[in-house]
Amino acid sequence: MRLRSEQVLSLGLWLAVIIFSLWARYQLPDAPIATHFGVDGQPNGYMPRDVALAFGPALMLVLGLLLWILPALSPKGASLKRSQSAFDAAQLAIIAFLAVVQIVVVLKALGVQMDIISILSLGTGFLLLIIGNLLPKTRFNYFMGVRTPWTLSDERVWDRTHRLAGPLFMLAGLVIILAACLLPQSWQMNVLLASTLGAAFVARAYSYLVTKRLR
Repeated sequence: MRLRSEQVLSLGLWLAVIIFSLWARYQLPDAPIATHFGVDGQPNGYMPRDVALAFGPALMLVLGLLLWILPALSPKGASLKRSQSAFDAAQLAIIAFLAVVQIVVVLKALGVQMDIISILSLGTGFLLLIIGNLLPKTRFNYFMGVRTPWTLSDERVWDRTHRLAGPLFMLAGLVIILAACLLPQSWQMNVLLASTLGAAFVARAYSYLVTKRLR
């Protein structure tokens, strides 16, 4: 099977994260590493060193393999292959986001001073910008997009919902990025959650309203 460019880049990111994590293993003492942080940026969850260093690459591998095989599992009439370019771009964006998370956690363990909440908020914001840009290009399927009982029962509802959901999630991403640049850490996570959940709620409600209108 010939790899597409996005898959090659995803594989390259995965290998780079493995190499970086292996290098970090010999720089760090055999002590727990902070892997979870509160809204104030202070660590509140830890893993053993080797588990923490392996977790990110393992998650990238499992998710990457899952995303790799999903198109083959799609039923006829709702095939992901109709949205292959959008699906490949989303897969690369998600893998890149996970790579950033792993690198940030390792750098923090190495003693690099950084505003970890702002960095992760920025990463989430850019991820939502990309996903939002891809949603209107996503054709009817069961794995990627705004999947509600109404979008999955009528392709017309799917198309109209995704034309709205795209700009909604891009707006949410932009709000999160601005919050990461302008607001204190204690506000950033609240803005992230409110923006993401708000966009998802509006898209879901809109799919219901479109269904009622079409009927």
